Amino acid sequence: DGVSEFEDFPLGLHRDLLGLEEKSRRLPARSGPRLALFGVPNALSDLVLFLEEAGGNFVHFEVEYDFAMLPVVEELVTQYERYAYPRGIARRLEKFLSSCRERDVEGVVVYQQEFCHHNLEHRALLSAFADYPVLVLEGDEPSALTARDKMRLEAYMESLQGRKRVKKGEDSHSKGAVGLDVGSRFAKGVAVAEGHTSVETLE
Repeated sequence: DGVSEFEDFPLGLHRDLLGLEEKSRRLPARSGPRLALFGVPNALSDLVLFLEEAGGNFVHFEVEYDFAMLPVVEELVTQYERYAYPRGIARRLEKFLSSCRERDVEGVVVYQQEFCHHNLEHRALLSAFADYPVLVLEGDEPSALTARDKMRLEAYMESLQGRKRVKKGEDSHSKGAVGLDVGSRFAKGVAVAEGHTSVETLE
């Protein structure tokens, strides 16, 4: 494809990247919940746009960041040694969680591919992300969000925004709530109390 071939003109691609960097600097600052995306390469074309329009603020994309081998270092060997994606889930999680702490991430969205071997890592992900509200989405092929996906994302954003209000001292008398997420591969119980969200996979 054009990307892997540098659009047949490396200098042209470099110019486009500089233009993208300049455009990103002109984007208005977002004050919504700070999100990070983890998983396999995202095939849902409108996932990021939908969450941003709902008030989310993506501050980290694990797959894209790792595939781009950022930050750039002078030694090529060192750069490849830090490439975590093909080196197992433990290394990926260590790198990702460090980035989440650096960026003050408030919520993690996980994208999984149906019938992908990475789904075997599901329980490890839930354990590693215990300190974050997590939403897991699954896809099959490149497509847009389904109506069910949008409902789950809207509920997730409402939960995150409620947590931010509690942290700011607003809505301090809000009651706790419990719910059941049956939209993923595993049914999960969700409990929210005093701004803290707990998620547990149900057998």
